[in-house]
Amino acid sequence: MHRLPCFVISLLYYVLFKENQAYRNLVVPGLTTATQSSTYLYFSADRSIDGYPDRLKLSNGSCSHTGSSWTNAWLRIDLDKVYNVKEVKFWYRNHRSNVLQNTIRLHYYSLLFYNMSGSPVECYRDNTNYSTPIPMPFTVECPSKTRTIEFHTTQPNPEDGGQVFLEICEVEIYGCEQNQYGENCTSCSNKCTECDITKGCVSCQGQLSGSSCELCPPGYMESNCDTACAAGWYGNNCSMECSGHCFDDNNTCFHKNGSCLKCPFGTFGPQCKSTCGDGCKDKVCHSVTGNCALGCINGRIGDTCDEECPFGTFGPQCNSTCGDGCKNKACHSVTGKCVLGCIDGRFGGTCDEECPFGTFGPQCNSTCGNGCKDKLCHSVTGKCALGCIDGWIGDTCDEVCREGNFGAGCLVKCGRCVNNTCDHVNGSCSGPCQDGWEGERCLLAKDDLESPLKRSYSFLLEAVAGTGALVAVVVVSAILFFWMRHKKTHFIGKKSAHADEKDLEQEMSLHPETSGIYENQDVFSSSAERRNSSTQELSNNLTDREMYEVLNQDERSTEEYDTLSNNHTDQPMYEMINKGERSTEEYDTLEL
Repeated sequence: MHRLPCFVISLLYYVLFKENQAYRNLVVPGLTTATQSSTYLYFSADRSIDGYPDRLKLSNGSCSHTGSSWTNAWLRIDLDKVYNVKEVKFWYRNHRSNVLQNTIRLHYYSLLFYNMSGSPVECYRDNTNYSTPIPMPFTVECPSKTRTIEFHTTQPNPEDGGQVFLEICEVEIYGCEQNQYGENCTSCSNKCTECDITKGCVSCQGQLSGSSCELCPPGYMESNCDTACAAGWYGNNCSMECSGHCFDDNNTCFHKNGSCLKCPFGTFGPQCKSTCGDGCKDKVCHSVTGNCALGCINGRIGDTCDEECPFGTFGPQCNSTCGDGCKNKACHSVTGKCVLGCIDGRFGGTCDEECPFGTFGPQCNSTCGNGCKDKLCHSVTGKCALGCIDGWIGDTCDEVCREGNFGAGCLVKCGRCVNNTCDHVNGSCSGPCQDGWEGERCLLAKDDLESPLKRSYSFLLEAVAGTGALVAVVVVSAILFFWMRHKKTHFIGKKSAHADEKDLEQEMSLHPETSGIYENQDVFSSSAERRNSSTQELSNNLTDREMYEVLNQDERSTEEYDTLSNNHTDQPMYEMINKGERSTEEYDTLEL
């Protein structure tokens, strides 16, 4: 009679609080039982499931308490059957001096459930330090299929001298029936073999799937999922049609995932929707991976040949390098042709040829200088490889000699050309010669310039002849003087002074050449001096080569002079020039 009101009160509590809980409280007073490892006084285990979570003092008589002097303590709650448990909520004794002391005996406890085979499984272990109180009430997640929940401790607290205790006042266990899940305890399908408390059905009979085990696996149909999809269909409940790209008259694909059993030429992939890479030889690739079966075309690399050759390479498998003549080493990945053109001095599609003979520079568009010997020049700089021909100077031999010079290296001076201008190659005057000069290079003196020279030469000869005549006159005069003296001695008294004068006149009449001697003696002397002076001046103003031209009126070439000059001394050369017609004394006179 005393227990009946308690049962009624617990039932009413269950009904009143049911709608306020997310899941059902599976502890039902009168149906649920509790046991513990030992009991302190009259605080038995069943007081922890009496339905009074607000009675947390020992004096209230609604708390369990294990006995003293034990090193192992536990409280076990046994439901009336196996349930789908979600969590466990409990209240601990709380009427000690402070909050920390209320739960001092609970630290480092464990919560376990017993599985379907009866073995304990730990679902929670407390690690709260003694300096921190455990908050109450406390809820522990413990999803399980079980009928038994156990609190367990072997950890003595600092104040009880190695003893362990449990002082739990109320326990509530929340969940659903074994084949239910969710806050509303929704039933799983009867074909469900594993109903998770939060996820629902996670395992179905046979090949069934889905939260209610209503689905067949992809590729099957019918109630027992033992029939494969018809041709052309695949997927869940065989509801998806094959892509239409498969290489089959019936558009057949794999009934589970829709992948084609065979792809048409040039396609690949699960449903043959992808095309083989453009870089594949003959567009042939693996039907699944797309890797090129025959390798890559020129200029491509990679398994699917979708990558161009790395910079600076080209050709089959990109094994060739761009030509050294390519600007920046950049060339077409297939042909190897230089895409930026050639460096200076190279030409051709791949820039591997040097400039043709006689050209140089960018694209070989420049021609070697006109002055380059054999038209040979450096293919890059244009510098003449063999130097310049006569009349040209500069690295590229494109500059003619400066005015007044000609020949090799422009080192030879022009002749007596008007304005000092001559052909830069052979030295021929481009205009007339200066007055008094002639010849191609204006190095030959004209007659009007040669006559004074010839007269000077004649004067020299006349001076020589005059000197000889003067000597003869002196000799004759001496003879006459002695003869006259001798005659006077013998006839001193016989003739007068008039007679002597007469005799002298008679002598002069007999020798008229002597009269010119007396009269012209001063003339000869001054003439000789003038001729010597003229010759000396001419000698000072003319080079040997020009003197040669003056003396040789037959216009011998300067080359003959050079030959003579190299093979003879000055005096023998003079003799050769005059072919023996002039004496060496005359040469000496000319030299003076």
